[in-house]
Amino acid sequence: MLKFIRVTKKYNPDKIALDSVTFNVDSGELILITGPSGSGKTTILKLLNKEEEPTDGEIYFKEENINSLRRSRVPLHRRKIGAVFQDYKLLPELNIWENIALALSILGHPDHEIEEKVTDLLKLVDLTDKAYLFPHQLSGGEAQRISIARALSTAPELIFADEPTGNLDEDNSRIVAKLLKKINELGTTVIVTTHDPVVIKTLSGARKMTLENGELTDSKQKEDKKDKLEKSKEEKEDNQEVDEKEKKEKKKENFPKKKQSSKDEVEKKESSLNFFGLFGKKKKEEKTEDKEDKADDDDDKKNEDKKSDDEDIKTDKDEKKKEDKTEKTDSDLAEDKKGIVKVEDLDDDDKASKNTKKVKKDK
Repeated sequence: MLKFIRVTKKYNPDKIALDSVTFNVDSGELILITGPSGSGKTTILKLLNKEEEPTDGEIYFKEENINSLRRSRVPLHRRKIGAVFQDYKLLPELNIWENIALALSILGHPDHEIEEKVTDLLKLVDLTDKAYLFPHQLSGGEAQRISIARALSTAPELIFADEPTGNLDEDNSRIVAKLLKKINELGTTVIVTTHDPVVIKTLSGARKMTLENGELTDSKQKEDKKDKLEKSKEEKEDNQEVDEKEKKEKKKENFPKKKQSSKDEVEKKESSLNFFGLFGKKKKEEKTEDKEDKADDDDDKKNEDKKSDDEDIKTDKDEKKKEDKTEKTDSDLAEDKKGIVKVEDLDDDDKASKNTKKVKKDK
């Protein structure tokens, strides 16, 4: 709605009311501009109402550059902004009703519409019983509430209250501050300049700006900067979490590949797990099965070795029997041969004996 862009206002070379002031006001906001007297708060209203021209910088109201606003359009521009002053500025010769209805009459609104509008505004400020009194018959708090009602008569989009409680006591200051807050809650943008602690406390929920020596500090800009830093920090933390998550997922994806590619490495990783856990139990069962298979293999090997030994023993026995039989046969042959030799010797002896006997007979 409202933009001040590096606005500077110098009344003379030695007096700088505003020094490169920049801020934005959104529609429906409640703004509280604080600062000591003479800090430049009233100058903002004068620049906004086109009472003063900025020395430097630009001012935009509803996307329209006020600096280039033609003189003929200034009255129309001012109707969009309701001004509330410290000294009320009520016309002393008119009663309360007439003070509120004056702007509507100038704009040419019909009487029934003016009556309805003024009645509603008097109800809003809770002063219906004061309608036909004159300004001097009112207290300071009452006069300021009538001033607020008059500022609302043209249905402005922005109310600018410049030190509205400067001449009021604490109770009336609180009443006026609550009234401005209520107007804002009804949808009107409200800017209040003050150094009154009662108003500051009553409007504690408002966006705060501080003017001092012509320089402005905006709480929203600080909050936006803080939020930006916090957001950046959160995004950084989120990115770190995402990176860690991706690393873990990547590690999980690579684990089966490592398991297949290096059995020794897998066994090393498995041994680092809890021995009494599921994997340890599974590993133990696998080892038991391996031992049982190995035992069965050993038994089969022993049986095969035993069978082989038995066959070798049987073979040795058969060979021994064969050798014994062969030896017996050879012995029998030798005996038979010996017997034959003996028989032949006997025959030779018989023949010699016969020959001897024959020789003797011949003789």
